[in-house]
Amino acid sequence: LSMSGHKLYGLKGVGGLYIKPGTPVRGLVVGGAHELGMRAGTENVAGIVAFGSAAKLAGKALAAEAISLTELRRNFFGAITDTIERVRINGHLEDRLPGTLNMCFEGISGPRLVTEMNSKGVAISAGSACTSVGTSHSHVLLGMGMNKDDAAASVRISLGRSNTPEHVETIMNFLPALIASLREEFKSEGHVDEAEC
Repeated sequence: LSMSGHKLYGLKGVGGLYIKPGTPVRGLVVGGAHELGMRAGTENVAGIVAFGSAAKLAGKALAAEAISLTELRRNFFGAITDTIERVRINGHLEDRLPGTLNMCFEGISGPRLVTEMNSKGVAISAGSACTSVGTSHSHVLLGMGMNKDDAAASVRISLGRSNTPEHVETIMNFLPALIASLREEFKSEGHVDEAEC
């Protein structure tokens, strides 16, 4: 089990790794005998302490945050589907992480939506949480049976403890027009919009 500190609102660049006893592993960085010879170099003590504190705080807030993020996610998705046509949720509507939405906006380029949202101060992703920007399709979405066009039109939106209903309202003030504009742009580039076939 690997854990990243920043996913718990801790510092970036520190995390934890649990290895089941007896599991054969080999160190990646050599030159020292730290961690029973598994790593070299001095530990980031301040980062480790911060990670522990962040984990303790996250554990205390876990249940309450799950409830509030689930409600915010439901309201956000409802606002999207009430105002934008041809949007589908990727995966199960309810059986998912509380603050995560992965959606297909048919007839757009997901990376273009990411760029436009970023220009408005909203960070979303066209890939998984751990992939960098690229042109390859999500192997997870393809594995779920999605075609390449829909996978390329999909984005991931993650909500966190600092997000509020006001943030959702701000996004919804421009998202419907932005999606309409991106669909027109997509068609003008010669892409076939399956809704018109």
